[in-house]
Amino acid sequence: MEILTSRFPRLRLVAAVVVLLLAAPAWPAVAARCGENGCGRTGDGKTAVGLSEARTAGLPGERAVPRKKGGGSRVVPVEYTVTDDCSYANPNHPGPTPDCGGSGYDQCAGRADADGVTALGPLSRVWYRALSPADRSTSAWQRGELTCFPEAVPGVSTPQLTMAMVTQQWSTTPVAEPGVSLQPDGPALVTKPSFVQVTWPVTGLRPDQVRAVTLLGHQVRIKAVLQTFTYSFGDGTTVKTTSPGGRWPDGNVRHGWEHAGTYTVGVSATYTGQFSVDGSEWADLPGATTVAGSTHQQRVVTLKTRLVIE
Repeated sequence: MEILTSRFPRLRLVAAVVVLLLAAPAWPAVAARCGENGCGRTGDGKTAVGLSEARTAGLPGERAVPRKKGGGSRVVPVEYTVTDDCSYANPNHPGPTPDCGGSGYDQCAGRADADGVTALGPLSRVWYRALSPADRSTSAWQRGELTCFPEAVPGVSTPQLTMAMVTQQWSTTPVAEPGVSLQPDGPALVTKPSFVQVTWPVTGLRPDQVRAVTLLGHQVRIKAVLQTFTYSFGDGTTVKTTSPGGRWPDGNVRHGWEHAGTYTVGVSATYTGQFSVDGSEWADLPGATTVAGSTHQQRVVTLKTRLVIE
């Protein structure tokens, strides 16, 4: 009887642990859109978007902070700062933390918050501390929320790289304007297909080429990503494809004209952009741009045969 009684507390303890484990919520997986309260942590330990931009910008000017004496807390004016999301980040020295274990941009870049605002990052830890209105003295920093919008934290004066800066770089990046060449050279015969191939100028960023710039001490890479070519053949026919065409016999963009005449042949390219900050993974930029280069005047003739008696 004593043995059974001594085991009951252990049984109750084991049962309580099992209940707690079953009731504990699992960390949600990374999603392209995260709730404004955050997405939690992923299975590999990475953290997705925390506070939305609106909630980050709306962090309160007063918060409850621990009392220095007597326990409890009090509501006082606070000031904010941000650091990388590292266990050893020091809020007294805000800014990038060396050897933080990867780029904080991987967890943020290209993700959208609950309001659809695209984040850049880096993933940052918000810190706050009490600011006494009497003597302006400050207390110890308190660990706060995570955000992918460090530039929106109230009162943070350190210049921050923003998504708007990266987007501006993409919008001012000259992309290559494609032209066309046709084979065979010279006039084409009615109904006989010509092979069409994209040609590239010397200037401009071609598909998958990268432009690197430095912004506020960060290396930002911009890449042009081809979405589609649109060929027009001057007779009302257009073709959309991702193929740049090619020469005879392997080229897969071909066209024949039903009637003799001179036709304006051209091609446009639609690009989207991607970016990377400090070696982070590539992330998509919003929007697309379509450009076209020089056109080709293609003459089409009818082949006539004549019987000649000598």
